[in-house]
Amino acid sequence: MRLEDMVHDVRTPLATAKGSLETVLKHWHELEDAKKLELVSRALLAAHQMEFATERVGHQISHNTRTGGPRRPELIDLSIEEQEGPATAQITLKMSGEALAGTSESKAALRTDPTLASRATLQALEPLLEDPMLLEEAGVLQIGEAPFAVVRIRREDEVLIGSALIESDLHLSMARATLDAVNRFVTRPRRKTLTS
Repeated sequence: MRLEDMVHDVRTPLATAKGSLETVLKHWHELEDAKKLELVSRALLAAHQMEFATERVGHQISHNTRTGGPRRPELIDLSIEEQEGPATAQITLKMSGEALAGTSESKAALRTDPTLASRATLQALEPLLEDPMLLEEAGVLQIGEAPFAVVRIRREDEVLIGSALIESDLHLSMARATLDAVNRFVTRPRRKTLTS
């Protein structure tokens, strides 16, 4: 990826977000509520685009400097299987060259269970989290035209919220929203030591 492309990938959504928010602030009393919501939704969508662009830049820098991979878990694979009975989510994450796997099963044959991928993601992250995390809620939030996967996770007395734009796959977006919520608490994989 060229530096010019990286700059473009950040500048374009930044201009969209800035323009939308400036319009809302400048014309707040003149705008209909629907138009305000549309402009704020555009700004949020642009913020997500900037986030994805900066993650790509981070991955590129990490690759170029050969530091051992990204500092955050990378989603490698997610599959949802539905046979007779409950649906099962299997996720594979990668961090610092180590694979992390998690599995979750729905209570019924619900392929549409929004918590399925989130629970599998939290299970995969267990070796990297110093404190236990509890998924309290997962769902879809519609902001203007854009649907977002949103999760609420409890860590001791703290509530963590994560979100991801749903581009095509609900489960993939739920896994990304879960990573968004807990990423700041992820540590390097702990090596298990053998005691004699």
